[in-house]
Amino acid sequence: KFNLDEMQCIWYEIERGESFLRQKEHAKALREFFYIEKHFKDMYDDQFDFHGYSLRKLTLNAYLDMLKYYDQSWSHHWFVRAALGIIE
Repeated sequence: KFNLDEMQCIWYEIERGESFLRQKEHAKALREFFYIEKHFKDMYDDQFDFHGYSLRKLTLNAYLDMLKYYDQSWSHHWFVRAALGIIE
């Protein structure tokens, strides 16, 4: 058995959370949306490992690309949909 939460299958969790909202199962919907928030926090935390690696390996272009990505990650459409689901 595999766990989609551990696989960070965000598109599935978005659809499942919105489905639970339509069915008025708010606790289950919140759980799905909080999984998505956790995935984004985990990705944000993982970037700290990449700082040292990039500087050791002198991959500065990849490092700059990663910094640009994480500057915009909190406005990613999946995160925004999850945040709106939590608010509902």
